[in-house]
Amino acid sequence: MTQALRPTGIDVIRDLPWDTHFCHFYETKHDLLPVPVPYFKAGLQNNEYCIWITSGIQQLRKRWPAVPNLDQHF
Repeated sequence: MTQALRPTGIDVIRDLPWDTHFCHFYETKHDLLPVPVPYFKAGLQNNEYCIWITSGIQQLRKRWPAVPNLDQHF
């Protein structure tokens, strides 16, 4: 049985089956942010629950155009 693929929003990873796990290692905030922003954008566009536990939510807000209507999801 094959699983349907779901969009990750991350170009180099593309689509993955549900329950796939992957890690992103980074050294600076600049290295971190290009990954979760498109990942959460794809999840929110697919009406999925998304959670990011961090003290740096302001960084997501700074990229407001990437995630339309961000406040409605909080």
